[in-house]
Amino acid sequence: MQRFESYDGTQIAYRVEGSGDPLVLIPGGPARPSGYFGDLAGLAADRQLIFFDLRGTGESGTPEDTSTYRVDRHADDVIALIDHLGLTTVDVLGHSAGAGIAIFLTIGHSDRVRKLVLLTPSARVLGIPMVGFEEAWDARKDEPWYAEAVAADEALDALPDDADPAERDRLISLVMPFFYKRWDAVAQAHSASFPPVDAVLTGYYRDYVADAPAMRMQLAEVMTPTLVVAGDVDAMPAPATAASIANEFPRGATVTIPGGHYPWLDDPAALQTTINEFLD
Repeated sequence: MQRFESYDGTQIAYRVEGSGDPLVLIPGGPARPSGYFGDLAGLAADRQLIFFDLRGTGESGTPEDTSTYRVDRHADDVIALIDHLGLTTVDVLGHSAGAGIAIFLTIGHSDRVRKLVLLTPSARVLGIPMVGFEEAWDARKDEPWYAEAVAADEALDALPDDADPAERDRLISLVMPFFYKRWDAVAQAHSASFPPVDAVLTGYYRDYVADAPAMRMQLAEVMTPTLVVAGDVDAMPAPATAASIANEFPRGATVTIPGGHYPWLDDPAALQTTINEFLD
C-alpha cells in the first residue's frame, strides 16, 4: 500500500493494480478495509483498479476530527485520491455501504465520474425502503444456520447503543451467512478476515438523516451512466430494491447476477462480464 495526505492531513492508504482505464473501488461494510475485495473477479486484467482504505480503517490513518467518518464526508478523500493520482475523470464502483459515498461523490463531482457502478448497494443515503427483504431471507429457511442467524438479528435490533462491542460483533458474525450465496469455508474465511472498524462503523451514519426529496432533486441533475448490480439471493438490497435505486438516476439501469452480497465470490465470471460490458 502507498499513502498520501488527504485534505485535512489524514494519511490515506491505497494501491493500484492492473492497467487500462482507472476504476476507483469504494469499500463498504460500513468500515471494512479494502482487502475484502480480493481481486474483484479479476477485473485488473482489463482495467486499472484503484483500491483504498477509508480513513480510520486498514492502513489509513485516524483523523483528528472523527465527524469525518460520516458517509457523506468520505467523498472528499476520494476526490483527494483522484487528484493525487493526477486523474481527471475515473469510473467509480461503490460496494454495499460504500455506494453511499459513491452517490455523494457523483452528486458533488459529476464531472469527475465517467461511469458509476453501485454493487449490491445500500439504499440508506437515499431513504429508499427495502423491498423484498423478508422474502429473500425466508427463501433461505432450509439452511442449517437460518434459525440461529434470525435469532441473532433480532438480538442485534434489541441491543442498546452502549452495548458491549464484542457482543455486537458476535451477533453480527452469526447473521453473516445471509450475505453469502454459499456459507462454505471460503465465505466463512472472507467474513472473518476483514471485520469493520468499530469507531468508523458507529460514526458512519451518526447524525445522518436522509432527505429523500432533496436527494431526488440532486440526482435528477446527474447524467452519469449508472449501473446497479444486485445478487439474486441478496436481501440488502434485494433485486426489487436495486431497481428502485437505479430508477433514481436519469441514466440508471439495473442487472441481477448470481450471488449474494459479495458476488465476486459466487460467480466472478458473471460479475466481470457485467462490469466490463457496462464500462466499455
